[in-house]
Amino acid sequence: MSLIVHNENDIEQHLATVKASAKRAANELVALANSPSQLFWRMKFEQFGRHPIEDRSLNLVEQINQSWTYVSALEASRKLLKCHRGQVFQLAPGARAALPFDIVNLNGNICAETFAAVHPDNNNKLERDIAKLELHAQRHSEASCYVFFISPQFHTTARLPNRERAGIQVWSISCAQWVNELP
Repeated sequence: MSLIVHNENDIEQHLATVKASAKRAANELVALANSPSQLFWRMKFEQFGRHPIEDRSLNLVEQINQSWTYVSALEASRKLLKCHRGQVFQLAPGARAALPFDIVNLNGNICAETFAAVHPDNNNKLERDIAKLELHAQRHSEASCYVFFISPQFHTTARLPNRERAGIQVWSISCAQWVNELP
């Protein structure tokens, strides 16, 4: 599924949907298990979680992964809207078949990969995303390419020039507003 983002209101509406899905799953989690083993089983294999955007069931582990994937893409699109005023972006985070990149503008000359990880170097994710965009930038010299990530190791939204190459901008994204909602 892809999302269209025209402005900050679109972003806020999509983020509210992600939060509502998380709250629904959290409420179900509270009443779930009689033992830690049963709880872990149900979290991994039963579909009591919710897709962060679509109205359908998922297992909780997948909901957690997809929720942060959507949050990273939505927050990245917020930054892109500020950098590229007047653009409209299509988001399909993690849905490799839907779009060539997690975020593209309607003209296809602005693209971004996004992810959430404990550290951006885990599984070589940052390097793999830069390499993917580098190939695109070599074929399309007019393209503006970005990698955005969420990691608890990076607390602010900031450009990281020391991690960039071949004109691919790299940004960390702060999610302090999400973390501050934790009890």
